[in-house]
Amino acid sequence: MTAVLTVRSNGEKLLILFIIRGTPGGRIETSELPTYPSGHFYAVQGKAWMDNTMWKSYLCDLLHRSLVEPWVILLDNFESHVSDASYRIVEEELGSFLCAIPPNATSICQPLDVGVMAPFKRYLRDEWLTEEMIDGEDGDDFDTR
Repeated sequence: MTAVLTVRSNGEKLLILFIIRGTPGGRIETSELPTYPSGHFYAVQGKAWMDNTMWKSYLCDLLHRSLVEPWVILLDNFESHVSDASYRIVEEELGSFLCAIPPNATSICQPLDVGVMAPFKRYLRDEWLTEEMIDGEDGDDFDTR
């Protein structure tokens, strides 16, 4: 699973995009995703990765809803983020500006990696471990009393 976290400069958190491994139009997308908690955005991709299709969906379906005035969107240099199509969507459809962080500078100037994403990943890992301990490997419930 990939989680795309977005925050505004004022600290406001936007909806999370969860990219789940599955086939677009398949059972996971049609039967499982509708059971997930509301308040976030879910999509399926063959390897649960961000790709051009997921990025376009993120920009047009999720980010577009959050824009009320022009933004400067800061990104790393991931291929999908800095593609010509990405610049066109951000500028023409979202009325905003895309600004890529210089290559090899993400460890220096990406505070979200340390302040938001690392704690978020730690929380998800702890939740997963708790669930595994309670359910057990054989599916039998573990008595936590």
